[in-house]
Amino acid sequence: MFVDGEMTKEYEGTTVATYGDYEMTTLKNLNSVEVPGTDVPKDALVQFKVAVTSATVAEPTVSTKKYSFYHPSSVDVDNNTDSPNFGRILVAEAMAAKPTGYHSSGENNGLYAFDPTMNPIKNAEGKYAFKGGQTFQTTFPNGKTSYDPRKVRIAADGRIFLSGQNSNGIALWQVDPTDLNAAFKPVIKGTANPDTYEITNEAGEFIAAPNVSMDLAGFGSGLKILMLSTNASGTSFSYSGYRTDEYYIGKATTWDAAPTQAIDALTGKYTISHTNTTAIYDNEGGIWYANSRSKATEAEPTLVHINAEGVEDYKVDSNDKGGFYGGGGIRFNADFSLLAIGTSDKTLTVFEVSKDDNGAPVLTEKYKFATTIGRNLNDIAWDCANNLYIVSNSGELLKTVALPRENGEVVVAAPSKYDINISSDEYPASVYIIGSNNVWNPEDGVKLTKGENGVYTGTLTGPCNFGITTVLNADWDVVNANRYGFEVDNAAVTLNQAMPIVKAAGAIRVAEEGEFELTVDLKNMTVLVAGEAPVVYPEKLYLLGNVEPNAWDPADETHVANPISEGIYRIDNVSILAADENDYGYFAFTSTPGTWDDVNAHRYGPAVKDTELADKTKSAIGLNGDTSYKIKSGAYSITVDLGLNTIYAVRLGDNVNDAAVEAAKAVAGIGEIRIIGEANAVSIFNAAGQAVAVNSKDAQFFVASGIYVVVVDGKTTKVLVK
Repeated sequence: MFVDGEMTKEYEGTTVATYGDYEMTTLKNLNSVEVPGTDVPKDALVQFKVAVTSATVAEPTVSTKKYSFYHPSSVDVDNNTDSPNFGRILVAEAMAAKPTGYHSSGENNGLYAFDPTMNPIKNAEGKYAFKGGQTFQTTFPNGKTSYDPRKVRIAADGRIFLSGQNSNGIALWQVDPTDLNAAFKPVIKGTANPDTYEITNEAGEFIAAPNVSMDLAGFGSGLKILMLSTNASGTSFSYSGYRTDEYYIGKATTWDAAPTQAIDALTGKYTISHTNTTAIYDNEGGIWYANSRSKATEAEPTLVHINAEGVEDYKVDSNDKGGFYGGGGIRFNADFSLLAIGTSDKTLTVFEVSKDDNGAPVLTEKYKFATTIGRNLNDIAWDCANNLYIVSNSGELLKTVALPRENGEVVVAAPSKYDINISSDEYPASVYIIGSNNVWNPEDGVKLTKGENGVYTGTLTGPCNFGITTVLNADWDVVNANRYGFEVDNAAVTLNQAMPIVKAAGAIRVAEEGEFELTVDLKNMTVLVAGEAPVVYPEKLYLLGNVEPNAWDPADETHVANPISEGIYRIDNVSILAADENDYGYFAFTSTPGTWDDVNAHRYGPAVKDTELADKTKSAIGLNGDTSYKIKSGAYSITVDLGLNTIYAVRLGDNVNDAAVEAAKAVAGIGEIRIIGEANAVSIFNAAGQAVAVNSKDAQFFVASGIYVVVVDGKTTKVLVK
């Protein structure tokens, strides 16, 4: 039993029956477990996993149980523990079998099913082939063999897709997982060109073509389909006749537009035959490509990897690198920790995949064994216990392989229908925030602490966007149906203010940096993000106004106030020119020169437009938009303190030249002594004669209020600091 993701207790199952061998013909629950209600906590998500123990396996072991097919083009296993068909095996037969001696004899092309114990499942007519009302093509109009149906793949959410290699305009079907007898539904909607076999829509856009390989990634609304396709020229051994595309199909049941994107790195090259070539997804957005060729060459490599950026970063282009001539079969296990590839000499090799310093794949052999089914390993599937299912058209067989297991224990999640989430009151048992780590995963959330009366609390780090949900689930539609948020998606919170939320999927944005306390109140339908954002000061400030050479130029960066301590900036010897008949000049500061919109959005000035700034008089400053100070023309030293939101100006003379010829001097302010001009040595003594600074070259000294004696380059001045 797992409570909020952590195992809290184990229970021993009661054995009801055991499998004696593979000849068992009916499936039933073999074990039962009784969980006392007192063990189940409230206000927590309780889930279960089942551990099954079998015999240990020392070496890769190929089962003696097998089925004959004339051209088994693909195989897959339903590993969805929520599926009523968990463990079911599907095989596509792509050519007509001989009249006798095959599991598919007399029934030929179609989809074949087996239960988890590898016993065949019969259709409604008591036969083995599921055809879904389709007539599968055996030969293209140009006389080339078609392998139809081609690939069967089961999505993580249980949906079944079956690809077609035909000129009939049906490159992909969806098969009803609850009823294999039901009609297969074409997914690709368009018109097939009788000469090229390519399928286009009314706008003339390419949609799809006869399929060579198909794979799936994701589930629900995030499902993607990868399709390697051929056209008429491709069936006649032309590189240009092959292309690879992705379709972000989500939950749609049909597709009538151009592919979402083309995979250029696997288009118009490498593939030369429409028989045994496979392209599959990895778990990082990349693609592995296995090509069945007797000799690996630059033009026809046998193994290639394309990374998530679409760049080729691994290639077997000579037999010295392994050859990998094994029929094109390649497949990852469920957690992507192991990669099985059909290899030379009628073998299968299982690799662990890592990366080198440049991020390129590195394959490390873990197991290698003879398949006993011939040279061409057309396809591979894994079940949740890491057993392999392999098919071959050269050996004309379906077989299973058990990989080594030291303790024989396999753990799988119990179906989610057994999840328990009991609330202690009328409000949800659990509330989570999702997306706060900037990774939006419907199964990954941070649980809030439940209080009383519908109040849930936690912490988060800004800036971030987050959502509120009472359910975590692999399906975004399920999560979104249980979300709370702002009515306007991605609207920003106001810190320290309870803001209204609604039952909707709108995300909530925290623009400020820092650690914040979060309170979700489902009784009053509010969210509160509390805390103080740390102050982030600009790197520097730029003065703009009646100055030379560019008066009121929003992009001018000539006059810079540099930081002299955190949040305090100073500009010395800047001349403010007269702009009116009263001898006033005007200025403001900005942290972002550029356009006027840039300047005004980050403009520091008075709250009231044209506030007068007097000599040696502190005034207020802030982000007040399009406002400016007025000051008597002359040369000034100006200090801006954004921590205290103050500005202080000291007049140095009528102009910069007048100020420059003056000797450095001390000026007292509020809580500080500043040195105007260049000083070689500054010494400061308080009224008691204690030294505050001796022979310093600093230009600013923060001191307590009082009388000080300041010696600047040998000249002594007494100043009063307020």
